[in-house]
Amino acid sequence: MRFSRILIGLMVFSLLLAACAPATPTPTPAPAAPAATPTPAAPAATPTPAVKGTIKIATQSPLSGGQAALGEGIKNGAQLAIEQLKGPIEALGFKVELVPFDDQAKPDVGVANAKQLVNDPDILAVIGHLNSGVAIPSSETYKDFDLVMVSPANTNPCITDRGYLVTNRVCGRDDVQGAVGAEFAFNELKVKTAFVIHDKTTYGQGVAEFFRKRFQ
Repeated sequence: MRFSRILIGLMVFSLLLAACAPATPTPTPAPAAPAATPTPAAPAATPTPAVKGTIKIATQSPLSGGQAALGEGIKNGAQLAIEQLKGPIEALGFKVELVPFDDQAKPDVGVANAKQLVNDPDILAVIGHLNSGVAIPSSETYKDFDLVMVSPANTNPCITDRGYLVTNRVCGRDDVQGAVGAEFAFNELKVKTAFVIHDKTTYGQGVAEFFRKRFQ
């Protein structure tokens, strides 16, 4: 308490001295230096949302063998779509990635891959196949496990005529392609006789048969 009082007394005494001191001319203040331009603050970084999980989109197409170029196109198209559309999903905290599978254009390989796909809970859809002969047996597995398949290339009517809710396609069917080819040959090229040859694949045989039926 004593020390506090001493400080208060000194403060009062100093004020009194200042009040009794003779006035001194007020010096002309020096011109103020120009204020420094404030450096704009860097924008706050957008916080990265915590990753809640991974969503996988699979592809099934031939990535080796004679049809690899077409199969790579399916894989690359799916990858491009993911890069362009994943923003809103990642904003919700989910990572989106592509998982490509090589079905080698072989039904048994496609089915074996399908069994792997349905056992991965992070895979929510599969883009494929290139060949109808691979897609038809593989889609039986997708159907049993409710895994959505979107085909960019399969034209056999059986793909969707079975009525499976999981099977979808974004291309024309054999009964459309073959018929259009026959109409073009008959009406535009004025062809009256045609030899029909196919390579014994599901796709080749399907288009050939629908061509023959419409041409006749």
